[in-house]
Amino acid sequence: MDTSLFQFIVLLFIAALYLPIIFFAIQRRDEGGHAFATWLVILYALIALVINVAEASWKNGSDENAFFGD
Repeated sequence: MDTSLFQFIVLLFIAALYLPIIFFAIQRRDEGGHAFATWLVILYALIALVINVAEASWKNGSDENAFFGD
């Protein structure tokens, strides 16, 4: 297996690990009166997920028109 493909898969897997954090935080956002802190956790997880996906595509060398398909 090519090392860049392996690194791409690992970075996408790490990004996918943020999804349960986001879902559980959304489910429990109104419990205990800590809604603002919960939204901060959700924002942090979303930013980290986007950064991991961007890093995976950048390190794989597929960042040229990756999102626009030109």
